[in-house]
Amino acid sequence: MKSEMKAEQFCGVNLFTYEDYEQIVDDGIYFRNVQFCLDSMKKYDGMDVYRKIDGTFEVYGNNGKTDVWAGYVIDIDEIAEKIS
Repeated sequence: MKSEMKAEQFCGVNLFTYEDYEQIVDDGIYFRNVQFCLDSMKKYDGMDVYRKIDGTFEVYGNNGKTDVWAGYVIDIDEIAEKIS
């Protein structure tokens, strides 16, 4: 039976869906095998995301071994448009 996908949001905007996550101490949450809801981020579908408590957002490929995108959530085009 397939798990229900959950959505991670910021300011009411769905960022991505995920099936599994792991809290990393008190620093943030590591999401595995995400599917992005934002067109500008869909190229990272299937990768892992680390959302830190300070607002940074990192996308990892190659089973978490390669950092392919890093910045703040507000650096994502659709989020910047929503909050401006």
